[in-house]
Amino acid sequence: MRLAHVERHAVALSIDATGVLAFNERNISIEQARSNGFVERVWALAPGDIIAAGQPLAEVLTPEWTLPRNMNF
Repeated sequence: MRLAHVERHAVALSIDATGVLAFNERNISIEQARSNGFVERVWALAPGDIIAAGQPLAEVLTPEWTLPRNMNF
């Protein structure tokens, strides 16, 4: 056992630390589209990957959404 004298010191207002942000995997939900479509491409992502704002996760082809745009009247 070691003994030491107690001293007061000022502590910095901010602390820089590293870590990993994770989510509770039990709260995963399945999202369903309200339109028919096909998943054309899924970007390979793994738990722990860093995802930037606006980064695509999947490409979905939805013919119902593109049909009116392609029709000639």
